[in-house]
Amino acid sequence: MVAVIFFDYCIKMKLFFETVFRLKKRQILYRIYYILSNISLFKKIKGTRYLLDSNRQLKKIKPSYDLLQVYLKNLSKNNFFEDSSTKINKSGVITLNFLNQKHKLNHHKWEYNSHSILWNYTLNYMHWLEFFLAEDIKNNNKNNLPVIENILFNWSKYKSDISMRSYPTSLRLLVWLKIFSFYKIKNKQLIKSFTFQYIYLKNNIEYELDANHLLENLISLYSCSKFLDIPKDIKKYEDFLLKEIDNQFDKNELHYERSFAYHFAIIPRLYLIYFLSNSSLRARIKKILCSANILLEKFSNKEGVYLFHDATYDMYPQIDKLKKIISPFKYEKKLNSIDSGYYLQESKTFKLCIDVGNPSPSYQPGHYHCSMTSYIIDYLGKPLIIDSGVYEYYLDDVRRYLSRKTSSHNVMSIDSREQSNIWSIFRLGNSASINNFSIEENSSYDILRIEYIAFPELGYRRCKRLFIINKSFFRIHVIDFVANKEPNHIKSFLILNPTYKHETKEGIICLNEEDNKLYLKSENKVLSEKHEIYKRMGHIDSTTKFSIENTEPSSPIVSYCISDNKQAIEYRIEENILRIDDHRIELN
Repeated sequence: MVAVIFFDYCIKMKLFFETVFRLKKRQILYRIYYILSNISLFKKIKGTRYLLDSNRQLKKIKPSYDLLQVYLKNLSKNNFFEDSSTKINKSGVITLNFLNQKHKLNHHKWEYNSHSILWNYTLNYMHWLEFFLAEDIKNNNKNNLPVIENILFNWSKYKSDISMRSYPTSLRLLVWLKIFSFYKIKNKQLIKSFTFQYIYLKNNIEYELDANHLLENLISLYSCSKFLDIPKDIKKYEDFLLKEIDNQFDKNELHYERSFAYHFAIIPRLYLIYFLSNSSLRARIKKILCSANILLEKFSNKEGVYLFHDATYDMYPQIDKLKKIISPFKYEKKLNSIDSGYYLQESKTFKLCIDVGNPSPSYQPGHYHCSMTSYIIDYLGKPLIIDSGVYEYYLDDVRRYLSRKTSSHNVMSIDSREQSNIWSIFRLGNSASINNFSIEENSSYDILRIEYIAFPELGYRRCKRLFIINKSFFRIHVIDFVANKEPNHIKSFLILNPTYKHETKEGIICLNEEDNKLYLKSENKVLSEKHEIYKRMGHIDSTTKFSIENTEPSSPIVSYCISDNKQAIEYRIEENILRIDDHRIELN
């Protein structure tokens, strides 16, 4: 028993150091600093200092209440406030509904042990308050102001430790900013509370987490410094934000964490900055908003954006609302999806998107999944092959881990090991990496070859994945194999959208959805099982997952073909040569 505990401890320490080696020095130093500064005594000293600083700042600020006038008008015109199931009854009781949980608002309680950290975060984001704001803007009155002020007063008095964490503070300040601007709130107590939150955030920027957390901190600090009219801070955070935007957005202006859901969650806040800023920052954000048009068009279907890495459909505003605010921004450049780590191919009948990128950013890939070479397929504009999504971050550790696992993506696994060393909730140790990606074109096919190393638990394996895409009709061959000579048991997973049913006839799996019929064929053993997917946070759906397996470990290769043409589904693999129709395609 002791030996097992010691071995488990050694494994965790190994994963810990693999993760630490990824970090910037700044991340490590600030993590130590924040741990020490949150010791009870130092925490009290910090709180007192922030209160004194906010009192001093109050004497200097001159809130710019008209700063967001055009912005709020545009939001109202486009009906673009946060989607909310907020309801208030005749007795004034407010019912909230997010993360698949309904809850009656208690004005005196802002943290619940019975709910997950993410749920408590969402409570303190206060996006749900925009329900009342939107109603008053639409009706051009201030009927909901007493309700809103009561909530803000009570939050200021009864806020919790979670309330004041930097990430929820960043998002909440922007909600308060909109409310203050529309209602012209001049109550000294509320302005003091707003200023205190601003001072707190200034002194607790999330350098230790970096990535999207740092970006959200800076968006909030810049916006609030503009509203409070603090010239020194305006200049400081404008420069800092511009630098971080250049760092965090790639050549296609996609956020470097490579989650489309996170990207389009950030877009509305950059849209706000567009109306606040001028000169170089405004021009830089305009490029991102212009690119957002084409990114949304290319990487989404009728259900929503593609669910690569941490993503669900309720992480960002509805697509029709996004389109309304970004449509005035014209495309300025062509999209080269490979620059963002995705291969994209479209035809009249299907769209194929493949994840061919490495963990990003290298120093904080907390939202990364074991999905290298995974793909989705839309058929006739609707999802056919899908990703699993993500259940939640803190509510269920088992499902959190499951959503990141190799077996939850359309990839190859070896001996049931993980493609990369994922662990904890947002941790990644040693990881897979792309060695080579090439595209060959001829008159009949596009041939994609992906070479990558993966499975660090096995000492790394050299892996290859091929996609052979027919140009005249929908037919895609996928071939996975291990280049190392060691015998391996491999599986290739294929996750079907739940709208499709399946049955097997004469060795061919028929996939049926209403009038659509497609076919799946493999030379290998094919098993089907139930698989959980999470298209919305906190919500579980069930679908079918196929596992295509090699039956002989000494021959570590699996292959399958999916097509809408039953007569063209046959193929053979002999001595590393794929034979389809009259064509011979070498696999190596």
